[in-house]
Amino acid sequence: MAIAAAALPAALLLGSCALPNSSAVPAEYEGAVRKAAKSCKALKPHVVAAQIEAESGWDPNAISRRNAQGIAQFIPSTWEAWGQDTDKNGLASPFDPKDAIAAQGRLMCHLIDRAESSSLTQNPVRLALAGYNAGWGAVEEHRGIPPYPETQDYVTKISDRAPAYRKTLRNS
Repeated sequence: MAIAAAALPAALLLGSCALPNSSAVPAEYEGAVRKAAKSCKALKPHVVAAQIEAESGWDPNAISRRNAQGIAQFIPSTWEAWGQDTDKNGLASPFDPKDAIAAQGRLMCHLIDRAESSSLTQNPVRLALAGYNAGWGAVEEHRGIPPYPETQDYVTKISDRAPAYRKTLRNS
């Protein structure tokens, strides 16, 4: 998934500046973040939150230069596979935060499962983050986090920001 160009400054897309300092999950998304993290044991709410920050800066209307859409930045083909009408409003949309955050949790858990069942020895959550950003095929091809600057920066940013969200999310 590409980082949302509309939501973040160009310097951030290149990895040359820090992510925003706020580590509080917006109140309207906290329940969805917690629920998404319950999709599997290895996924934690603070990782989901840091990933959303990196993807869209919490902007549910973000559209990247690569047409990744919504708060969790799904490209249309990935949304077709993972999107569901989680909130039962009659429409599955990557622009609906509840739908998108739930799909993010399902996809991340799928990727974590793939990492755990592979012969790769790196941290499964970090591998899943790389797969979310670059595609699982790239992770397999490179036998770990691909050497793409965008993907390496993405995994590092989320890993660096997750502890701050952990402090603000109880029991995560």
